[in-house]
Amino acid sequence: MPVATKHGVENICDLFVLPKEAVLEPMRYEDLEKFLDAERALRSQDRVALPLDSCRISQSAFKKAAPHNSDVHEFLAERRRRKGPTQPRESRTSLYH
Repeated sequence: MPVATKHGVENICDLFVLPKEAVLEPMRYEDLEKFLDAERALRSQDRVALPLDSCRISQSAFKKAAPHNSDVHEFLAERRRRKGPTQPRESRTSLYH
């Protein structure tokens, strides 16, 4: 999924590679989702963590890139819970006083 940044676009994606020995039989959609989630080689959540931490991507830009994706909202909520309350950033001018 392309996510707009101040300096262009950051692409966030998942990668799924079907194991050679896998034999897929017909399954319900929910089971297919679970299978794909368990077998992903690259997870978008891992891919987006660094750009979010380094402020290359804002949370609002990430949400805007996938407005109907509840996983994005759950992922960001979980990050907020893990990090705890946010501390206000020091202004640049305060560094010189």
